[in-house]
Amino acid sequence: MDSCDVRSWCDLPEDLLELIIKGFDLKDIVLLGAVCVSWSSFVRKIPKVPLLLFTERGNWGDSLEWFYSLSDGKCFRLPNQGAPRGRCCGSFERWLIIDMDHQYSLLDPFSNTQILLPPLCEEVEGLRMAILSSAPILDSNNNIVNYNECMIVGYSEFEKLGFYRLGDKTWSLLEVEEYCEDFIFSEGRLYILTSEAGLIVWVLSPNPRCRMKCPVNFRYAKMHLKKLVESGGELLLIGETEEEDFRVFKLDRSSAEWNWVAVESLGDQMLFVSRIDSKSLSAIDFKFWGLRGNHIYFTIYNWDDHYHDLCAFNLEDREIDFCFQIDSGSAEDVILVAQNSQ
Repeated sequence: MDSCDVRSWCDLPEDLLELIIKGFDLKDIVLLGAVCVSWSSFVRKIPKVPLLLFTERGNWGDSLEWFYSLSDGKCFRLPNQGAPRGRCCGSFERWLIIDMDHQYSLLDPFSNTQILLPPLCEEVEGLRMAILSSAPILDSNNNIVNYNECMIVGYSEFEKLGFYRLGDKTWSLLEVEEYCEDFIFSEGRLYILTSEAGLIVWVLSPNPRCRMKCPVNFRYAKMHLKKLVESGGELLLIGETEEEDFRVFKLDRSSAEWNWVAVESLGDQMLFVSRIDSKSLSAIDFKFWGLRGNHIYFTIYNWDDHYHDLCAFNLEDREIDFCFQIDSGSAEDVILVAQNSQ
C-alpha cells in the first residue's frame, strides 16, 4: 500500500469515534481525549454527566463535597482549598447553596469560588431547602456582574420563605400562609406549590409581590412527594405515591381556571427527583452514558445499612429498574450537580 493512502488515527471521523466510546467509562473517555488534538476536541463536545452530591441532613461537619459519578460508578471528594464545608440545601448548575452553621454562601466546588451571603432575617431560620434563579457571572477579578438576575429563595425549618437578591444587604420575608411543598423560578416568576397542589405566584422584580393565588384542580393532592420541574418550556408536577409509583402532570394555563393535566410520556427527557432537588435533562445529551429518556431517576435510602439505591421509573410500563447501589454513609440527601466544562 502506498504510504500516501495511510491515514492517521487522529483522522478518524467523529461518527466512528462515537461507536468506539459506547463501552467506555468516564476515565476511558478522558484518556481518549489525551491522545491527540482532534480526539481532545471530540471529547470536549460530549456533555458531561451530572454528579450526585451526597449531603447530611442537619450536619455542619467538614465533609460536604463527596460526589458520585454516574458515568463510572465511583465516589470522590474535591480537594479542600479553604472553601467551607457544611450542608448543601440547594443548587443551580454547578453552584451550591451552603449552610455552614447558619452562615450561608454560594460555592462552586470545582473552582472553589465562594460568595458569602448575609445572615438570614429574624423571621427565617435554618433553611431546609433553597433555590437559585441563575448562576452568578464573575469577571476576571471575581466580581459579580449580574446582581439583579441572581435571586435566592429558601424555605426554613419553621415554614417561612426568605428572599435574597445578590447585592442586597439583608434577606426579606415572603409572606405565605400556606404550607410550601416546593417552589421554582420560571419565566422570571416564583411559583410556590401548596400542599393541595395549588400555586402561589410571586413577581420578584423590581420588588417582591404576590401576584396571584391559584387553587389548581388536582385529584392526586394527597401524594406524599410533590416536586416542581421545568421541562421543555412546560411547568411539571412530579408526584410519588407511597408505593413508589410516579405521576407526572403539566400545568394547563389555557383557561382562567388552571389545571394539572396528566403527562403520559416525557419523550427524550428524563427527570431526577430527590427531597430537595429536581431537574429535567435531555437523554440525547447523555446517550453515551446509558441514561434513558421517559424515565424518572430517584434514590431510596437504606437506614440500616446506610446506602442509596439509584432507581429508574419507566413511565411507559410503570416499572422500576434498579440501577446500582451507592455506599453513602450517613448522607441522606442527594443533589444533582452539573460538572464544569473542560
